[in-house]
Amino acid sequence: MVEIRKTYDVSFKKKTVDLYLKMGIGYKNVAREMEIDASLVRRWVRWSMPFKSISISTTMNAFKRN
Repeated sequence: MVEIRKTYDVSFKKKTVDLYLKMGIGYKNVAREMEIDASLVRRWVRWSMPFKSISISTTMNAFKRN
């Protein structure tokens, strides 16, 4: 049986990262709030970090890797 992977759009990923960075409530709490696995939050935050000082359009392009 083939497992179907759930995909998330760029705006959902951005909202998740913003929640983590602005609220400072931790990966697990953000994951619970967004109803996703904490490893996804960690990955998306890590991908967004090198782009903190670059424009938002560049940051959103970073999320297209997954």
